[in-house]
Amino acid sequence: MATPRSHNPHFFKVLMQGFQQNLVIPPAFANEQKELMMSKHEKEIAFLRTRKINGDNLWKVEVSRRRDDDEWCFDGDNWSEFVEHHDMKYGEFLVFEHTGDLIFNVFIYDYTFCEKGLPRTRPRPHAHTRRSHKHGSRAVDDDLQSRSNRNKKPPMPTCLPCFTATMTASNLVFSIPYLNIPTVFANSNNLRESAGSIITLRVRDVKKVKGWPVKLQTFSGDRMCLREGWSEFVVSNQLKLGDVCLMELDQTARMEQERIILNVRISRNATSS
Repeated sequence: MATPRSHNPHFFKVLMQGFQQNLVIPPAFANEQKELMMSKHEKEIAFLRTRKINGDNLWKVEVSRRRDDDEWCFDGDNWSEFVEHHDMKYGEFLVFEHTGDLIFNVFIYDYTFCEKGLPRTRPRPHAHTRRSHKHGSRAVDDDLQSRSNRNKKPPMPTCLPCFTATMTASNLVFSIPYLNIPTVFANSNNLRESAGSIITLRVRDVKKVKGWPVKLQTFSGDRMCLREGWSEFVVSNQLKLGDVCLMELDQTARMEQERIILNVRISRNATSS
């Protein structure tokens, strides 16, 4: 499966209480997708594609409109089966890449902050085709083919390495706030050889892309963190306790420009003041 593309719309969700039954699509994302904005139905059909599992990696799930708040969410029996099949757990997170016509590439990350491995159990055959739907009763392969013919794109390399960080007091209010970098992420991307150098944290807002220089440092022997410049990033982006930052390593900049850039996506904690 392809890596997320910069020109395809994305969103990510941390799995919180109740994710086994449904997962809300961020309203800001849903409101930009014509398939949902122009829908006159209470339910639509989406296709979720994960990395291949014995050739059976495509899931047909319902997307339902909540009448009380006009939000859209993945739900229904097939969503619950998708969650169970991929052994998803509270606190893990998903990155959704919308390739068009409600077809999503889904990338799953676990507590190591790296992409989750394939399930150890064998997939249940045709779990995603058990039920027909009033908006489409054709076989999944035929239905997907008719959509994907309109959205063909060349293959891409493997998934971008990334990790998430939930903001705590040490990240925000210490005299010298800092951000720990997971050891597995630092080791797998050879960040130790760049210790002491300045890297860039890059955030894309509605109008433009902004960057902040931050120093990559080591501490306590072999651990790594972002320290000098991190406080400016926190203040500029108004980070609060419980906010989640998804950090993606820009591999193109690393290979072609010999620069380290982390593209940052921020998920706000709805309960923070």
